Amino acid sequence: MKLLYRNFLPFVIIITVGFSAYGNTQKIDSLLSVSNSKSHDTIRIKALQELGNLYIRSIPDSAFIYFQKAAEISEALMQNDKDVAVGKAAKFQYSLAVYKLATIYYHKGELNKALELNNKSLDISEEIDDKHGMASSLNFIAVIFYVQGEIDKALEYYNRSLEMKEAIGDKLGMANTLINIGLVHRNHGNINRALENFNKSYRINEELGDKRGMAVSLNSIGSIYHNQKEYQKALEFYKKGLVINEEIDHKHALALLLSNIGLVYLELGDMQNALDNYTRSFEIAELIGDKDIIAISLSSLGEIYYKQQQYKTALKFFNDGYKKNLEIGNKTRISTSLVELGMTYLKLNNIAKALEFAQQGYKVSKELNFVESIEKAAALLKDIYEKQGDYKTAFKYYQEEMLMKDSILNEENLRSTLRQQARFEYEIKAISDSIQMVEEKKVSEAKLLARDEQLKRSNLQKIVLAAGIVIALMFSLVMYRNYKVKKEANVLLAEQFAEINQKNEEITSQRDEIETQRDILIKQKTFIENQNKAITDSINYAKRIQQALLPDLSVLTDLSFDNPGISDSFILFKPKEIVSGDFYWANRINNHLIVALADCTGHGVPGGFMSMMGMSFLNEIVNKQESFVASEILNILRDHVSDALKQAGKKDEFDTPILDGINIVLVVIDVDNLELQYSGSYNPLWMIRNSELSIFKTDLTTIGILGKNKGSFTNHQIKLQRGDTFYMFSDGYIDQFDEEGNQRFKYSRFKQLLLSIHSKPLYEQRQLLEETFYSWKGNNDQIDDVTILGFKI
Repeated sequence: MKLLYRNFLPFVIIITVGFSAYGNTQKIDSLLSVSNSKSHDTIRIKALQELGNLYIRSIPDSAFIYFQKAAEISEALMQNDKDVAVGKAAKFQYSLAVYKLATIYYHKGELNKALELNNKSLDISEEIDDKHGMASSLNFIAVIFYVQGEIDKALEYYNRSLEMKEAIGDKLGMANTLINIGLVHRNHGNINRALENFNKSYRINEELGDKRGMAVSLNSIGSIYHNQKEYQKALEFYKKGLVINEEIDHKHALALLLSNIGLVYLELGDMQNALDNYTRSFEIAELIGDKDIIAISLSSLGEIYYKQQQYKTALKFFNDGYKKNLEIGNKTRISTSLVELGMTYLKLNNIAKALEFAQQGYKVSKELNFVESIEKAAALLKDIYEKQGDYKTAFKYYQEEMLMKDSILNEENLRSTLRQQARFEYEIKAISDSIQMVEEKKVSEAKLLARDEQLKRSNLQKIVLAAGIVIALMFSLVMYRNYKVKKEANVLLAEQFAEINQKNEEITSQRDEIETQRDILIKQKTFIENQNKAITDSINYAKRIQQALLPDLSVLTDLSFDNPGISDSFILFKPKEIVSGDFYWANRINNHLIVALADCTGHGVPGGFMSMMGMSFLNEIVNKQESFVASEILNILRDHVSDALKQAGKKDEFDTPILDGINIVLVVIDVDNLELQYSGSYNPLWMIRNSELSIFKTDLTTIGILGKNKGSFTNHQIKLQRGDTFYMFSDGYIDQFDEEGNQRFKYSRFKQLLLSIHSKPLYEQRQLLEETFYSWKGNNDQIDDVTILGFKI
C-alpha cells in the first residue's frame, strides 16, 4: 500500500520582532541589570520585552519567562496607575507581551492557548486604538484558523489585516500578510493569484532589506514549484531561502525549510538526502521545542524507513509522531498517523493491531471529511479483511476506496483546469495586446492611402456603370432562353417525380423494418456487453482476493528473527487466465517455517475458487496447531476440503463422478535444528545438494476426490545442510508445448535446466526459468497455470 502523501510545510507568518541572543552578551547583561533594578515599571517592562525579543528565536523558553514577567508587571500597572497616559502605555506593553506569548504557544503546538491570548491582545489593541497591534493580531488569528483548517475564516482575517496595514503604511506587515493570502490561494489551486501575492511580498521585502521576509517569500515560491512537481526549481528556491536563514540564524525557518527539502528528496526517491534533511530538521525543532515540526519530522522519518522495509524502526517513528500530534491536537495529521501505524502493523503481520489503528484512522478521517486519508484507511481495511477471509466487508471498503479515488481525481482535475485556465487567460491577454498593436498600425496606414483611394473610386464608378448596363442586357437574354428550357424540363420532371415517389415509399417501408431489426440487435449487444462486464469485474475482484491471500515470501527470510532459516527464495507465478488454479503458501510460527505449493483441478475461475479455499483452510489449520507435522496438516486439510465440497459418493447432473481436487507438496522446517519434514499428494519435492539432484516423491492420493477416510499421508524427514536448495512446482511448466505444438517441455529438460542454473543467485534463477519458458512456448498459448517456488537453506 502506498503511504499517504506528506504535504510540504508553508511559512505561515506571525509578526515577531527578534534577534539572535548569540553574540549580544553585553546587551543582555545591560538589559538584565535594568529589568532587575528599582527603575520605573515602564522601563523594566521595555527591558523585559527586549530580552524576550533577543531569545525568541534561539531559546524560546527563556523568551517565554521574560514576556510573562513583562505581562504581569504591565497588567498590575494597568489596574493601579491612575495616570491615563501611563495606563495607556501599560496596556500597549501588556498587549504586546501577550501577543509574543501567543507566538511561543503557537510554535509549541498549543493552538487553543495561542488563540485565547491573541484575542486578548486584539481586544486591548482595539481599546487603545493601536492599529499596528490590531493588524498583527488579525493576521495571527487568520494563521491559527488556517492551521485548524477553517480556510474561509482565515481568508477573512487576512484581508482585514492587509487593509489595515495598507491604511497605516506598514509595508513589512503587508509583505507578511501577502505571503499568507498567497498560501490560501495556492492550496485552492489558484496558482496565478498565489504567485502574484508571493512576488509582491518578495519585492516589498527586498525594498526594505528584510532578509527574513525574503527567505519566507523564496520558500513560498519554492512551494509552488513543489506543488507542480517541478522538483529542481523547488530545490533551487528552498536552498536560497536556507542560505539566508542560516545567515540570520532563524532556527524555526531553518527547520521548516529542511523539512521541505527532505520531502522533495523523498518524492525523488533519494532516501539518503531525505533522511539527512529530516534528521537535521528534527534536531533543530527539538532544540527550539517546536512540536509541530517535530511531529512532521518523526512521521517523515518513519515513512523513509517504511519504504526501506525497516518496519520495526518505522513503527517507532510513526508511534512517536502520533503521540506528538495528539499533544498538538492536529486532527488531520492524527488521522494520517493512525493509518501509517495500521499499515506498519500489517507489514509486521500483527493483524489485531493493524485493524485497531485502521478503524481509528478511518473514523477520524470520516469526521474530518479528509478524502485522501479516507481513501488510504479504506484501502488498508480492505487489505486487512481480505487477509482475514472476510471478503464481504473487504468489498465494502474496496468500493469506498474507489469512490474516494474518483473524488481525489476530480479534485486534481479541477486544480489542473484552474491552472490551465490561468495560463489560457495569460495567453489571451498577450494575443489581445498584439492585436491592438496591429490595429493601430493599420489605422496609420489607412490614413496615408485614403487620398489615393478617393481618386481611384471616382474612375471606378464610371467603369462599373458602363459594365453594368452591358451585363444587364446579356442577363435578360439568358433569362428568357432559360425560361423556355425550364418549361419543357418541368413537364418531364413531374413524370419522373411520380415514379420516384412510388419507389421512395417502398424503400421507406424496407428501411423501417431494417431499423427495427437493428434496434433489437443493439439491445441484445448492449445486454451481452453489460453481462460480460459484470462477469469480468467479478473475476477481477476474485483475482484481487486471491492475490491478497497469497503470502509475502519475505516471511521466509525475515531478518527480524534471530535465525531466519532460509537465506534466499523466489517465486515464479504465471496464471493461465485471470485467476489461477495454482497457489503457494507460507507462514512462520516461532522456529517453524511451513511452506506449500499446490495445483488445483482446472484453471481460471473453478481452479481459482479451489485455490482460495485451500489457502483459507491452511491458514485456519496452522494457526490452531501446537505441534507441526507435515502429514497431519494435510490429513486435516483433506477432511476440510472433502466436507466443504460435499462430494463423498456424489455425481453431477450427467451422472459423472465429481473429480475436484488439490495436488500439493508441503514442508515444515525446524530452523533451529535444521530438520525438514515433507508430505504431499502427487507433487514431488526436489533438492540440489553439492550439484546433485534428489527427487522426493509423495503419496499417490489426492485431496478432495472422495478422499476422506483414505488413510494418513506419509510423513518424511530430511536432515538439512547449509546451502541445500529446494524446488516445489506444479506441472504447468513441464507440460507446456513448444511453439510448433509438437512436444512438451518434460521432466528431463526441467532437470537439466535446474542443474545448469542452481549455482546462480535465486533471483537470477527465476529470471532464467522465465526466459526459458517464453523461449520454449514462443507464440503458442500457455496451456496451464505455471508456479515454481525455490528456497535455499
